[in-house]
Amino acid sequence: MFWRRFITIGFRSTLLLLVAVSTIALPESVYAQGSTNNAVVAQETTIKAAYLYSFGRYVTWPKRTFESETAPFAIGVLGDHPILDSLKAIAKRKRIGGRRIVIRKITDIDQDLDVQILFVPGNIEAEPQFKAVNRLKNQSILLVGETVGFVKRGGTINSTLQTNSIRMRINVDSAKRQDLMIDAKLLNIATLVRDN
Repeated sequence: MFWRRFITIGFRSTLLLLVAVSTIALPESVYAQGSTNNAVVAQETTIKAAYLYSFGRYVTWPKRTFESETAPFAIGVLGDHPILDSLKAIAKRKRIGGRRIVIRKITDIDQDLDVQILFVPGNIEAEPQFKAVNRLKNQSILLVGETVGFVKRGGTINSTLQTNSIRMRINVDSAKRQDLMIDAKLLNIATLVRDN
């Protein structure tokens, strides 16, 4: 299947950034079938999971973020979303910075979050999204959302599906505030925004 080959090549190649993080054109057939088609949703979810994995490879966190040299790299997902299964599949095969990957479902944004990336899906209502950004905007947690305007509200990275491609925006002020260093390769393929 095209998408399985697409993801496999991306993970095995040094071009992962270009494959899984740059603007990805999706076939017209994906949209012709309608967004309720399970196969289409699965394909989109797989791509989103590849994005999150890629972000972990092209962002540097301060050393204090990890409890030890052997502590895992944690990706959290706010609420219930099918991306959890896709991320768990990646975590079984891949590492980030030599660390094993763990996936955590976050049900309460007020809980103590031991994650390096927090994904805020578009199916989360506006109020919990605002709460997540406001609570974590000064912590070294990469806040990734898929709702239009997410980075303008203080999130770090926003990837949105538009017509037949995925677009990425990065709030460089948020990244600086969170003490996160984003690789130039990632910055060069994104639209950069600032708080003001």
